[in-house]
Amino acid sequence: MKPFLLRLLMLGIVVALVLWWSPELRNDADKLLRDTGLRSTSVTLYKWRDKQGVWQYTQDPPPAGVPYEEVEARSDVNVLPLPEQLKTDN
Repeated sequence: MKPFLLRLLMLGIVVALVLWWSPELRNDADKLLRDTGLRSTSVTLYKWRDKQGVWQYTQDPPPAGVPYEEVEARSDVNVLPLPEQLKTDN
């Protein structure tokens, strides 16, 4: 069992070194992990209030002159508004 684990560890080290020294392979491996969903990516969303005072989250900046805040969100997670049934008055 020890020789197997030692060989597996050495193989992992060799793969890590190859990826470290080759930016092209590192980028390909990163893209593969993102495509398979094993690594998440983030997107920038814009959080702002419309004229009615309702919060908006968009991928595009709001109209000129509207104050906003940039929010980082994971691209593999849906962001949905809170349903009316779950809203409470505090």
